[in-house]
Amino acid sequence: MTTSSPVRYWRSSVVVAAFLVLIFAALVISSFFYPADARLFPLIICTAGLVLAVSVLVAEIKRRPRDDHDESNVPTFFIEENATARSIALLAAPTYGVLLWFFGFYLASGLTLVLMPYSLGYRRPWPLIVLGAATIVVIKLLFDDVMGAAMPMGLLDGWFVRTFVYGE
Repeated sequence: MTTSSPVRYWRSSVVVAAFLVLIFAALVISSFFYPADARLFPLIICTAGLVLAVSVLVAEIKRRPRDDHDESNVPTFFIEENATARSIALLAAPTYGVLLWFFGFYLASGLTLVLMPYSLGYRRPWPLIVLGAATIVVIKLLFDDVMGAAMPMGLLDGWFVRTFVYGE
């Protein structure tokens, strides 16, 4: 188990936090272009993510380590064994936002519900696929059909519907 200097981890933490601020800011801005009935959920979630990312960025900037800092106090969160889980945890929300923007709600949610647990180590794909599909169907029935709230369409599924369904 090898660890690098705390200064290296501090810099990478600041870069990741700044990246998350940029992603959430872009998602908040893009949520204003959604239809009115589909705008509320992404706006609330992305605003909360933006506030959290800004607070993490400020905290990371304030905790800059000194050069004589003891390396034995590096948290286990920064040990190389946890790098994959740490990356997935930090990038899950911005990746979902980008998938949402590009593929739309249903495909982005289905991909996230299946691929995220699988990448975190859950190796039984069929229960993930069934659970993801069932969740999407329930959301579709509840929100789209019963409540009449259209979920956001992405660039790709919007193009697909315009091109192949309506034949423009």
